[in-house]
Order: sequence, then structure tokens, then C-alpha cells
Amino acid sequence: MLSVILHVLCSDKLIRNTKYGRIRGFLSNGLEGQKVEQYLGIPFAAPPIVDLRFENPVPPAEWEGIRNCTVLPPACPQNPDLLYIRKHTPKFNKENEDCLYLNVYVPQDRGPSLLPVLLYIHGGSNRVGMGAMLRGDILAGYGKIVVVNFNYRLGSLGFYAVKKEGLNGNYGFLDQVMAMQWVKDNIATFGGDPERVTIAGHSAGAADAGFHILSPLSKGLFQQVMIMSGSPLAFWGIAAPDWPSGTNINDACIDLLCPNAGMRQFYPTLKEYLRGIHWREFKNKDNSPTPVRYREVLTFPVAIVDGYFVTERPEVTLKKGKFNGDNFVFSFTRDEGALDVVAVQGFFDNKPMTMDMFRQALDWYQPIYPYVPNLKELILHEYGGWEWYPDNEDHDTISQRFTRMESDVVFISPMIKMADMMSKSTENIRVFTFDHVSSATEKPNWLGVPHGEDLFYIFGIPFVGFEYPNGTVDIPYTDLDRNVSRIMMSTWSNFVKYGKLSNNAEKDGRKYNGTKRRYTKIESTKSSILISELENYQPQKMAFWNDLLPRISHNNKQRRGSPTTPGSSTYSKTTKHPMQKHRADKHRKRRKRDKEHQRTTQKHQTQMATHKPTSPRASGAD
Repeated sequence: MLSVILHVLCSDKLIRNTKYGRIRGFLSNGLEGQKVEQYLGIPFAAPPIVDLRFENPVPPAEWEGIRNCTVLPPACPQNPDLLYIRKHTPKFNKENEDCLYLNVYVPQDRGPSLLPVLLYIHGGSNRVGMGAMLRGDILAGYGKIVVVNFNYRLGSLGFYAVKKEGLNGNYGFLDQVMAMQWVKDNIATFGGDPERVTIAGHSAGAADAGFHILSPLSKGLFQQVMIMSGSPLAFWGIAAPDWPSGTNINDACIDLLCPNAGMRQFYPTLKEYLRGIHWREFKNKDNSPTPVRYREVLTFPVAIVDGYFVTERPEVTLKKGKFNGDNFVFSFTRDEGALDVVAVQGFFDNKPMTMDMFRQALDWYQPIYPYVPNLKELILHEYGGWEWYPDNEDHDTISQRFTRMESDVVFISPMIKMADMMSKSTENIRVFTFDHVSSATEKPNWLGVPHGEDLFYIFGIPFVGFEYPNGTVDIPYTDLDRNVSRIMMSTWSNFVKYGKLSNNAEKDGRKYNGTKRRYTKIESTKSSILISELENYQPQKMAFWNDLLPRISHNNKQRRGSPTTPGSSTYSKTTKHPMQKHRADKHRKRRKRDKEHQRTTQKHQTQMATHKPTSPRASGAD
């Protein structure tokens, strides 16, 4: 009872005046006796429901009284159901289309000066996740910075684009711009400096941050950028010019959402019809297989050139040397692609990785490089040499080589390419690689330092672990892990505060340029931590993806005028991928259930169609 009274008393002091009304937060314990103010679930935009579904975000309505901001807001609708979030925040269980909220974490002992701000854009393929998957209070207290994270619309609700129907896509990006604008307008009341804002994004969030570097809508809303394990230059970052849409629900598969054409005739536009569908229907369809070209590689929403947020393809803007921000960090883990080994094994009944599986997985990339004949052989040679074609290696070695290949093509080479292009116009670039193998969980050696491993250390998770619904807390980390976390929190907060990786000039990390390509690496032995300053990260592999294959593709495209694949002269949009059968089997039962459900409701829908509704829209809220 005493703790409850003290909490209420402290909360009464934590009242902030925002542009839209007053809010109340609460005080929490950080590391080493630090106190951190938390303000959770602050609306930064109006709920994107009913008339605001598939529209650009608008400011929230003002409210009277004091709004309690002491619990996490719901996540935006996503498929699969919150599974990705629960890997990071096991006890979380809220989801709703009314989800455009942000969270602010402020060190209580901050002095009279305004603190620099870190605005974090979560990853999750623009399809899953939420801002507070990884808590911001530990980093805020330890680094003496203000941390802000937020939700943005995901999946088809955030990126569905059929321009001829007035569905322009990129809504999730515009939510991000709105969150940045909220920070600029309101963060000073929390003790944050609106003129010292660093945006940071991970994975798809990193690609998103890259688009903000290039977008005219984001100009003036931040000063520094941290791009972690992603890039808008990646093949998955933006829709190719010949893609039907920027999301996996598009013109070719509107019937997934509109099974009853008879109902659509009562609505003036497709947008009006879609506004009457419950948000759960959208999330249920977001994982449905579709006939989009490259679907075998790309299963999530991406940016499209809309002439508004994305005015042109990112490489075009980069070549012009036009971008927002003054200082930049690109960072990645050693084994970014390790989780893709797990994904490939899943297509083969979770069997250990074999060379045959490796070869079949390489067929994913032929549609991305349609003008490169013998692509599979080129990749196999680059990642092991001709001598290992026979199946005479152990599964771990094959997994390691596949991991290396996936790391380079999916994550690292597009980041290095972007750093190279930007370095022609600015010298304020740093590159950082995280090579520390966590002791948190038992895992095969080839898993190494997978995608997202660095985030746990940046946000201080080795100190607090994971809290589960039954109240238990698991902290599966060692003292060495916690020391690495201290270094990572210091490194990231130093960049937010000073624009450098360290406030010590000798340990700052040398700046990156297109000639030396300097980078910083953190790794560890069983008992010590090593930080190295190196040059030219994997130069042959980077040249393979960023120079050789594009050069071959360009030359063949000009000479032949049509794409090629092994054994055929042209690539067809209807070409079956060797692994599509595995995906089809997975979805066949679900499609059958959907059809049965449609048949059972068809009669009822037809009867309802004879009575035009008084309003052409039904609520999108739960």
C-alpha cells in the first residue's frame, strides 16, 4: 500500500503540458540508482479509423483535464498476432487500429539544460512490431538522453497502394513524419532539445530512416541519423518500377478483401468499401500469398514512389548529393543473415542445411537480377569456390556460408553502397559492426550474432531481462554481456549527444570515406572486450553485390533488352519458384477455410445488399 501511495505522489509531480493537453507520467528505477520519467501512450495523431483510414495522418484532438500516460498503448494491427512483439516483450497483449501513440523516457536528474533526443523507428518488415518492443528507460537513464519511440501503421493498413483508386500508400511513413513533428513541437516540455534530434531505425526501420534522409517532408525535423541493419537501397526497400504495388495486397488480389462484388456496388469508391471492413480482416489477409512478381523474395510492404514522401528512387536522390541531416552512423551485426538459415530450414521440414537447400534458396534472387545469367553459379563461386559444390561439407559449414551470403546481399552491401554514395557529399559518416556473441541463449555456432542482436545491448536488456505474463523475470546474461551493453549504450548515447561514437577523441571511431572505408568493430573473447578500427569491410564481397552484378545486369539489359534466367530466354511473371509449393501447402488449408466461411455468409450478405446502409462506412475501431 505504501508503494502505491508513493507512486501516486510521484505521478502527481510528473505532469507535462503538450500542445494538445496535459499528461501524467510515472517514475521508474533505472540502472545504478537512476530515476527515469516515463510517459506512455501519448497520442501524436488522430486515430486512423473510419474516414481517416487510408488517409494521411492528422493531429490529435485536444483534450480536457489530465490524461494518464502510464501504460503502454496498443500495437497496430499485424499478422502474425503479436508474435514478433512477444519475442521482445513477452507479456504484451494489446492490438488495435487506434494505435498512433508514442512513449517518452526522460532521466529525472538532468540539470537545467535541454537534453538531446533519440527518436527510434522500430523494425519488423513494416508488417509487425511496435515502438516499445525494447524499453527506452534504461538507455535514457544511463546515457542521459531523452528517448522517444512510437507506433506507425503497418501492413496493408499502412502501405496499401492502388493510386488509380486514391490509395496512395506510404501511410506508415507519413505517421513517422507526424511523430517527428510532434517531437519538434512538444519535446522541450519534457526537457528535450528539439534542435538536437537523432532518428534511429533498425531493419525495415533503418530503410525508413534512410527515406527520411531523402524526403522533402522530413527536412528540418532531425539533425542526425543512425541506420541499423537496413537501407532504402536494399532490393526489399522500395518497389521496383514494374511491381503492381508497394504491398502484398494489390490490384491483382483485391478479391482477398472484396470477396463479394455485390456489396461493392453500393460504395462509390474502393476506398469507401475498404473503410467498412473490420481491421482484423486486413491483418488476417496480410500473410496471404499473392501473384506479385518477386513475391517469393518479398513478403512484406515496402515504399513506393508517390511523388510526395518518396519523390524519386533513392539512388537518384543520393547521386544528387541531396539529403537531410548532418551526421550519420551505419551499423550492422556480423551474422545478419543467420535467421534466414532458419527460414530456409522451415521450408524443408526443419532439416539441417544442405547444399541442395542452399541451391534452391538461391533461386529467390534470380527475379531480382533477371539480366544476370548463371547467377546461382556466380554466387556459389563467390561464397566458397567451385571446390565445395559436392555435398561433402557438414551442415554447420553450409549454414555459415549461407549466413554470410544472406548477410551481404540483404543487409550489409546496400548499407555500404549508401555510405559510399553519401560520402561523396559529406565526411560525417561512421560505420560500426557488432560482433559480440551473446551468452544469453544456447544456439548453434553458425547462428553467431544474428539480425537484431545488437538492439538488446543498445537498450540495456542484459540488465533487466525479460518479464513474462506470470510475473517471472528471466535475465539470461553474464557480466561480460552487461559490460558490452554499457559500451553500446555509451556509444549510441555519445553519438546522440556529440555526433561522435565517443566523447574521447582517440576512441571516437574514424570517419568513413569511399577510399578508406573505415569502420569500428566491437567483439569479445570469453573474458575481454575488443574494439578495433579497421578499413574496407569485406571488399571483394561488397564489390560483388554493388559493382559486378549491377554491371553485368546493365550490360546485358542494354544488349538483349529482355531478362534471362538459367534455362530460359525470358523471365515470366508467372514463373513458378522452386519453393512456392512449400508456401502453397502452408496456405492451402487457410484458403479452404476462408472459402467455406465465404459460402456460409454469402446468403446473409446478399440479403443485406438489398438494403443500402444509411452510412457508407462502418467503424474501423474495435
